[in-house]
Amino acid sequence: MDMKELGARKVTLFLLISMLTFASCSSCVYYNTFYHAKKFYNEAERNQSKNEDGKANQNDKAKYEDAIKKASKVLSFHADSKYVDDALYLIGKSYYNMEEWRKSDRKFKELIVNFPESKFVTEATFLLGMCNFHVESYNAAEEPFREILAQEKKTDFHDDASFMIAEIRYAREEYNIAIEYYNEMLKNFPKSDLKAKALARIGNCYFEQNNYSQAHNYYQQALKAGPDTDLRYEIRFAAGECLYKLGDYNEGLKIYKSLVENSKYLEHVADVKLQIAEGYYNTGDKEEAIETYEEIPDEKPNTVQAAEAYYELGRIYERDGELQKAKDAYQKGSTQSRDSEHAQLCVSKASEISKLETYRSTLSDSTRQDVVDTQLLLAETMLFDFSQPDSAIREYKTILEDYPYSSQAPLAYFALGYIYREIRADTAMADSFYIELAGRYPDSPYGHRAAEILGILEMFPDSLNPEKLFSRAENKLFEEDDPDSAIMLYQQIQADHPGTEYAARASYAVSYIFDRIITPADSTDSTALYAYQAVVDNYPETEYARAAKLRLGLTKRESSRQKLGQMIEDDTTTTFNPEDTTTYSESGMDLAPEPQNKEPLIWPYSIRTIELRGKAVVKFFVDIFGEISEVELLTESGFEELDQAIIESMENSSYEAQNMEAEDLNRYYLYQYEFVSPEEAKKTGEEPPKVGPG
Repeated sequence: MDMKELGARKVTLFLLISMLTFASCSSCVYYNTFYHAKKFYNEAERNQSKNEDGKANQNDKAKYEDAIKKASKVLSFHADSKYVDDALYLIGKSYYNMEEWRKSDRKFKELIVNFPESKFVTEATFLLGMCNFHVESYNAAEEPFREILAQEKKTDFHDDASFMIAEIRYAREEYNIAIEYYNEMLKNFPKSDLKAKALARIGNCYFEQNNYSQAHNYYQQALKAGPDTDLRYEIRFAAGECLYKLGDYNEGLKIYKSLVENSKYLEHVADVKLQIAEGYYNTGDKEEAIETYEEIPDEKPNTVQAAEAYYELGRIYERDGELQKAKDAYQKGSTQSRDSEHAQLCVSKASEISKLETYRSTLSDSTRQDVVDTQLLLAETMLFDFSQPDSAIREYKTILEDYPYSSQAPLAYFALGYIYREIRADTAMADSFYIELAGRYPDSPYGHRAAEILGILEMFPDSLNPEKLFSRAENKLFEEDDPDSAIMLYQQIQADHPGTEYAARASYAVSYIFDRIITPADSTDSTALYAYQAVVDNYPETEYARAAKLRLGLTKRESSRQKLGQMIEDDTTTTFNPEDTTTYSESGMDLAPEPQNKEPLIWPYSIRTIELRGKAVVKFFVDIFGEISEVELLTESGFEELDQAIIESMENSSYEAQNMEAEDLNRYYLYQYEFVSPEEAKKTGEEPPKVGPG
């Protein structure tokens, strides 16, 4: 072999060794990268498991983030390595443990789609369902769970998936269906480690449906199924609640006393003691109840349990009439966990007692002119805020005895009738007050209502039955097209009931007739203007005066829109949301009921072939006769022709004024106008809207 050939062989050998070394090092690089990712993940998961609430704290999240970064390098720089599916799984689990459900969802989907044969697919499918469950996307959650159950080969996740399908029904408060699914899971997986939890859930379902006997039965079965320590506590606590609901406070107390003595449940002592105190109180041992409630703030200050304990103490003292002690307890409770529900209730209760003290102080001052009004407020406070009907009865009777000719006497009679009928269930005594009210004050609204309750309203002459006159006037106006006769009847109401809300309503009705019916287009006739001005002058504090001012241009109707617009522009935490009806009243308007005479929507011909379903928020004004005007769209459909069709539909709709309360008329409303296209209706079997001309 010559030197030249030998040299070539050396070069070849060197290159081969270099390639093998590089390949080995490359493999080491991505293995080391994944190794460190897994190390960070395991540390975070181990530390998280030690946290009291089981959630990842900031240190844990930092380690999960480190794991994600390392695993992401495997995906970016070593996409052909055997650790790619491991890396995707680890990233998905890291996000899952940090409760970043959407990010976790995306990684699990990526794993399932790209590595269908991976050993992690079944667990990823289950966790994909859990991600959707946590964000309350229940339909999306159920699909992965059912996919697991459809697999022929049983896995460790089959019982979990079956359990979660039941959990979805439980979360939706579909309790009977949930019970069926829990039972199905127990039948198919009798040895599942979720057996105790499923039985407990069935107990919860019965509890939520007020079937406390069945609930208690299932809680007992759940205890026999060997639950872990935390679940055992939850089940026994719930079993105690069942016994309380069934009136067996002694047996319930035994459960709670055994729980409070168990060293495993020290973190729950305050909650258990709240139940023990309730049990003492309901078995007649008030002193023990008070003592137990007092222990809780001492042992667990500045907690929600401390706030609840002070609230319950206040309730005990309040029932006993010891209002100063009650006020002291409420004031202490208001400082415990200030944002909690019971702390806020304590603030409210302390304020009510202060208000009561102010009323009583006012009544002791005999020189004041507003004694009757204050006594009414005192009676209402005792009745509605303190649930003390006996004290309220005393105050109302005092008004009738000391001030029999007061303008508030009819209200006092009516309130006494209400208490005896609705709270005391003493119909005979209630009727005695209603009869006296109807006889003494037949032309007052309270006398009129008393006559309705007694069933003697038709016996009243027309002059004492304004609602009958209103009905006749509306019939003359709308059915017989006789506005002059309607005006005469409205004027009769004003003459028979001067200074009342009936008179204000009738006065406005006359103005409306002149404005909209008799002289709507005659700019030279000022009769309507004078009529509206009379409403403003004679009944200045009524809603009819406010409506009259709007017609006279003395105030602007734009104020509601400005308030709504300001809310949207400011983008505060109280933002108008068309999908959230709770924000409607904050915009200055309430959600309107369905119009009794709703004009059908005429679907525009130009968009007849699209598939569309939605809601448009409409603002409009309802006048005293139930007519709808000033229709305005606050949210649009996306099609100008459809928006116009919705407006026309509402403009031609109306309400039956005679079936509405007076306070519900002459005001603005918001209304959710639901629409569905003809094509969409065909798919769902709904009645399609009529299509307009082409």
